[in-house]
Amino acid sequence: MGLAYERASGTEISLNVGGALGSSTPNEAADGGAVRSKAGFVTARIEGQILPKVSGSAYAGYSAVTYDGAYRHHYDRPVAGADLTWSASTRTTWVLAAYSGSDFSPDGQEVHSTHGFLSFTHVIVDQWQVTIRGGPAYAAFSRTVSQSTDTLWEFGSEIAYQPSDRFRVALGLTYDRQNSNVLNNQFARDAVSLGALYHL
Repeated sequence: MGLAYERASGTEISLNVGGALGSSTPNEAADGGAVRSKAGFVTARIEGQILPKVSGSAYAGYSAVTYDGAYRHHYDRPVAGADLTWSASTRTTWVLAAYSGSDFSPDGQEVHSTHGFLSFTHVIVDQWQVTIRGGPAYAAFSRTVSQSTDTLWEFGSEIAYQPSDRFRVALGLTYDRQNSNVLNNQFARDAVSLGALYHL
């Protein structure tokens, strides 16, 4: 939810608030049962045209998260992100982005993560487009005390059909490779996804 002000130049400034609830029951009984999280955040955001073919946005703010259940913890943390979009031609777009914030893992760990990526999108013909993206990520996992810190390289590709601004369907393939300071936490993962989006 947010409140926005758009200047005559097309630049938009907004103040946004939001929240999230999470619940997880770890597979390992020794972990102590379910973990619940409550999160709230407030951010200020600016977006607009920087150059004739370059637009961008940036946001910064504050989040507060509380955990209870198997363990209890509370922390306050800044959140931030930015992106640049270069419309190289009517068919080709490049995006460079980075963001940092908090998340909640399936086994109830606190996650502080930072991501960056570069993506390339090209319209092949009519409403068909292909996207290739990749970049690094860093994540710190904890339960009141640090449990692991992981570095991750994420790569993906997607082919999408978008006949209008209201409807989009896409088939994607992603590959992740993760390294951790915990010996047995290294892994590589492939995933295939199929998604559709429609809005009024």
